[in-house]
Amino acid sequence: MSFFLGEIAPLFTSLAPKLIQEGLVMAESETIRLIQARRKMCVDYYQGEVLADDGGSDEYLKNFFRIWSGEQDKYEMPEGVILEHVPITKQLIDLKARVYLEQPERKIQARMKASSNGQDKKPEKAEKYTDLLKRSGWFSTSKRIEQYTQLLGDIACGVFLNKETKLLEFLPVLEYYPVFAEDDAIQINPVGLFYPTALRSKSGEMVWVYTDKDKVVKYSHGGQQIGEEEPNTYGVFNFFFPRREKPV
Repeated sequence: MSFFLGEIAPLFTSLAPKLIQEGLVMAESETIRLIQARRKMCVDYYQGEVLADDGGSDEYLKNFFRIWSGEQDKYEMPEGVILEHVPITKQLIDLKARVYLEQPERKIQARMKASSNGQDKKPEKAEKYTDLLKRSGWFSTSKRIEQYTQLLGDIACGVFLNKETKLLEFLPVLEYYPVFAEDDAIQINPVGLFYPTALRSKSGEMVWVYTDKDKVVKYSHGGQQIGEEEPNTYGVFNFFFPRREKPV
């Protein structure tokens, strides 16, 4: 198993079950926690949750104003300092995320024989596919996905089927740990991923989910499997990974 502490980290390079516990332990290492803390700070700034009054933490801004107190032998906030947050992060990111301000025209190239004049037929508008995406909420979700990608550099996005509406649902996942095949020397296209959930085990531990094209498995914070392994009913790895820049 090897790890690359870049924008996407850690990068698991094995699907072997015996390494899952090691992977979850590594996900809690100090380096990885620092990376995720920085990503969370970016999200907090983007969502305007910086000051305690806005549901955030004053710590982000207090660090800029603290002064050393020789009497108390610690850093303190000067009296009379008023913390104020200007939401410039959201303004800048929204200005950069402009690709999906208007939805692109989607076309398909039908697999047909060449026309009578020997030339391939031109792509046609994918009207049914475009209508499916529109009714599934992709038009609005795509803007948010682009905004978070511009903010963080990379995210994961799951594609699921709503059993009631029979439409697709798109779920951005901001904290994730991709898994790569052992024979993938480039390590750009994940074949599975871990991600933390809001669920809690009986002992109160955070529940993690591992998924790939074959299975979906829940794990405790310590790497113990919770419940039975379930098959991935989609038959494919139903996540994709938008990136701000193409990996090189």
